[in-house]
Amino acid sequence: MKLLAELVHSEYFAHAQAELLALARVAGDPNATISMCPLRPGQRCAVFAMVELSSQLVAQRICQRAMLVRGIYELFAEGDTYEEVLGQLHSDELSARLREWFCPERTYKFAVSGFGCHFSQDEQKERRDRFMDLVHPDQRARMKEPDSTFCLLEDVGLDDKGNGRGRGAVPYRVYFARQVAFNATKGATLNRLGLKKGRNYLGPTSMDAEISLLMANLGCARPASLVLDPFVGTGSILVACAHCGASTIGGDIDMRVLRGWIGTSNRTQKSVWKGGGGKPEDLEAAAAEDDEPCSKRCKVGDNFVQYGLADPCTIRCDNSVRVWRTGAQLFDVIVADPPYGVRAGAWKTGLAAGAEVKMARDADGKSVPGGRPPTVEYSADDVLQDLLQLAATSLVLGGRLVFFLPTVHGNAPTQTSTEGEDAAGVGLPSHPCMDLVDGGEEQLGGGLLWRRRLVTMEKVREHDGASMIP
Repeated sequence: MKLLAELVHSEYFAHAQAELLALARVAGDPNATISMCPLRPGQRCAVFAMVELSSQLVAQRICQRAMLVRGIYELFAEGDTYEEVLGQLHSDELSARLREWFCPERTYKFAVSGFGCHFSQDEQKERRDRFMDLVHPDQRARMKEPDSTFCLLEDVGLDDKGNGRGRGAVPYRVYFARQVAFNATKGATLNRLGLKKGRNYLGPTSMDAEISLLMANLGCARPASLVLDPFVGTGSILVACAHCGASTIGGDIDMRVLRGWIGTSNRTQKSVWKGGGGKPEDLEAAAAEDDEPCSKRCKVGDNFVQYGLADPCTIRCDNSVRVWRTGAQLFDVIVADPPYGVRAGAWKTGLAAGAEVKMARDADGKSVPGGRPPTVEYSADDVLQDLLQLAATSLVLGGRLVFFLPTVHGNAPTQTSTEGEDAAGVGLPSHPCMDLVDGGEEQLGGGLLWRRRLVTMEKVREHDGASMIP
């Protein structure tokens, strides 16, 4: 069935279509399609799209999880003016369709909203009154939980500065539709999982709840799926995946992060990192001064306990070394915010030239097992190549890889491939076993030098042992 979708215009708007299709796939509709409504003369962007879904239940399930879908509607009429819309609604064909909904047996409600403007109560009433002749004389209105909600949607659009054109602006398009599904849970979800709402364990690169949930949606995380984050850090992305019902595994090269070595509470971590710390001696001093005993230091699993989610399996591993059984196809989703060296340094196991291996020793000076393996710098090229190879060998067929890719002045930090360039000519990564699903661009840190892309890829071919990145 063909429906009208209203997308959320935000800094991640470029991923809205991909998220809707991914969530349709999770809801059992892998053949869903979406096409943006055409721009009108002078219009800067469009937030309305026509979607083809198998059922209204799929639409409702999409809105239960989406970060970038505001609502989905059954469209009755659209036009450049209210007069044009009303003329369509009074045609014989549409009048017959509307009788099913405007009848004494059903309660109704009119809702007025717009993209690029807010309406006062008087303005909403003036618009509702135009459509009151559609209502059956014996039909009752109900503001809470009506049988049907009819929406008057105005696409007022944005001005040259990216702000809403506001009241008084002539809308580019007017829609009259019945609400099929509405995203009423996003605010509560973000309020519950937000980093500033008392998240137990935080670090300098902890991922915001909204983008973490968006990554989980793009990856199609769902109950009975297994998700890996090979750069888990404080587990922000895996928290979102677990919230979606997935089982989670996290790996990190820094054992101190996994064991909760960095800080012992939310308060301590924020004070240390905000003060420009992060050095071992600074963090050890902060931990020693904390009121909580060392046995209660925060760790990755504490964030899951906080939200009543299943604990992740966390292991110390190195993304540059194959620790997962080759060809096992263990994971349904791999999510990652790799440390390319933009916000945090990247390291892998290795010994720098001329360095000596330091052995852990007991009180008598004898060598004992333990100690941290030595590490060396991990180049951005190698990080990306190893991540793609991990996805190609460890994902199930149809599994997804969702990760951030930084760019500098329009150039991705890799020369592995130039296949699949966007309108700006920026090369996006490729692999013989993986297809590019989505790759938008957002600012990183608010500057013009560094930018980043949220890239989604899907495994479409089995790894034959020779499908390596050239």
